[in-house]
Amino acid sequence: MLIDHAGPDNSQLINYGGDLRDTDRYRGGTIFLYNNTIVSYRTDIADMIRLGVRRATADVRNNIYFVPEARERVSILQNDGIVDLRNNWFQAGFRPGSTDNAPGIVRDIAGNMTGVDPGFIDPSQSDYRLSPSSPCVNAGTEEASGAASLHRLAEQYVKHMAAKARPRTSALDVGAFESDVRLLWRIPSLTNPGSFPPLPLPGTP
Repeated sequence: MLIDHAGPDNSQLINYGGDLRDTDRYRGGTIFLYNNTIVSYRTDIADMIRLGVRRATADVRNNIYFVPEARERVSILQNDGIVDLRNNWFQAGFRPGSTDNAPGIVRDIAGNMTGVDPGFIDPSQSDYRLSPSSPCVNAGTEEASGAASLHRLAEQYVKHMAAKARPRTSALDVGAFESDVRLLWRIPSLTNPGSFPPLPLPGTP
């Protein structure tokens, strides 16, 4: 879960490779960017990732990139490198590169979605879990074989600064939070109390 608030800092949310002028020392290889919910409240420019050199690659899968207020530019890649996109949700109107002549390459592999609302439960209260009607539910894809063996997607964020096992009942959801069947049953009662009784937590009578 990554939240970027409006401010005068750098426009890129993620910087991979290096940050100095000696590009020979920059990190190459692949960054695996999986199942994140990335929210930017910048009102000017928002670039999701910066790769320092052409030999750097980003394997980007199952992420939500929500930028509701940017008025100038919402892009995937700033600078160089290669980004492969699979089964992500992006803000409608995004552009692949930060400029028309940017040297980097963004490849739309499969399964990517665009829209204006990814279907969060209540973003005004910082609740970025998925509602039952979200297009991101069950819309994810599996990790690359090399990434799965080293960095298995086993946990998800719990505020503040905690984690819990990520539930898995069917296909992966897109984003940082896997939808919970108990939550899907409880949501109608928020607007119609008594319509559905709360389900017991595991281990309770």
